[in-house]
Amino acid sequence: MGLKKEYEHFCEQIKEEIIGEFPEHIVEIRDVVKNNGKHVRTLMIRREDQKVSPNFYLDEIYAKFRQGMSVKEIVEQIVSGYEQSILEGEKLNVDFAFKNCREKIVLRLISGERNREILEEVPHIPFLDLAIVFYVVIREEKDGIGSIRVSNLLQEQWDISTQALFVLALDNTQRIFPAREAMMLNMMEEQMMEAMESNEDIREYFERRDGERDELDFPYVITNACGINGATVILYPDVLEQLGQKFAADYFLLPSSIHEFIAISSETNIVAEHLRFVVGKVNSLCVSDEEQLSENVYYYSIETGKISIWDDGRSSV
Repeated sequence: MGLKKEYEHFCEQIKEEIIGEFPEHIVEIRDVVKNNGKHVRTLMIRREDQKVSPNFYLDEIYAKFRQGMSVKEIVEQIVSGYEQSILEGEKLNVDFAFKNCREKIVLRLISGERNREILEEVPHIPFLDLAIVFYVVIREEKDGIGSIRVSNLLQEQWDISTQALFVLALDNTQRIFPAREAMMLNMMEEQMMEAMESNEDIREYFERRDGERDELDFPYVITNACGINGATVILYPDVLEQLGQKFAADYFLLPSSIHEFIAISSETNIVAEHLRFVVGKVNSLCVSDEEQLSENVYYYSIETGKISIWDDGRSSV
């Protein structure tokens, strides 16, 4: 049996085993679209009265099977995971009525081009080559954030315009995930240097040590306090303006991932065209497909107070 057929057989076997464990539940295999158009196959278990149901990623489960875990052990793990998820859900008391969600609706920035399939199903606002989308935060803990994407259907139930949703979500996002900026850590600099060996001017820039580089010449990482989906902070009022004041110059913004941007002063000796090469290299070597934001470089003008795609001033907003 080939791997593809084995995988299909495995998925159906797991589904049948779970149906046996939860005969009164709905058990389905679904194709879920994640960020950047990544399709993943999931196993969903739910009761008809459940508002939120856990999804189990079958690719990950199949990998465990290939590594030696038995079907019995996998089923036991899924059952345990489902029961734990239901207990946590009951504690959260999730209710998607607008009055219960309005303080938890937040923004995220994603690629516009790579998420056209998702954007057909959700309220969104185009932003340069990106898109602003909305989520409801249902859990925020040290080990991560649980959230649900706001769909067109949910927006319709709430009876709220996309612009009003944006105003509300921007205020919530700044409160829940305040902006944070810091000089780039040496470890991140070293990772970027590995991705740009063929660009001498950029390599020299990152190789210069503290004593040889003015403080304003350092790159900055801008993100949020938890470092998750932190690229969104470029939408916060005054964040880009304040960084421009710190640099006392225009600056480039490199989308390191959906989690952060890297800001580099335009007063450095870096050839701007090389920065696009850096973004592409970092994406291909250091960032998973699902966490990539863009291949473009952005430019902030302190004179206009606007951000644009670097080589196309017409894209400013």
